[in-house]
Parts: sequence; C-alpha cells; structure tokens
Amino acid sequence: MAYADVDDLDAMRETLLAAGATERDAPRQVAPDARVCVLADADGNPIGLRGK
Repeated sequence: MAYADVDDLDAMRETLLAAGATERDAPRQVAPDARVCVLADADGNPIGLRGK
C-alpha cells in the first residue's frame, strides 16, 4: 500500500473522517518521527497516511 505524506497526521485524519471516510487502522508509531494510519473512502478504497 502506498502512503501519502502529510504534515499533520491527526488533522488530515480528522478532515477525512469528517468528510465521510472510515477508519481501518488507527494511527500507530512506525519510526521515531513517523506515524501511519489507514482510512477508507466512501467506496471502500484505502487511504494510507504517513506523518507526524
């Protein structure tokens, strides 16, 4: 899966959830300065986010 790099993971996640996305995998730490999460759009397509 590809992940989109974002400056603020929490803010982008909240924006997408408010727009109708659903959470597949909650944010988790994968490196000292990186976290990832996976959402799904209205059609069920995954949206991977990577950021701080």
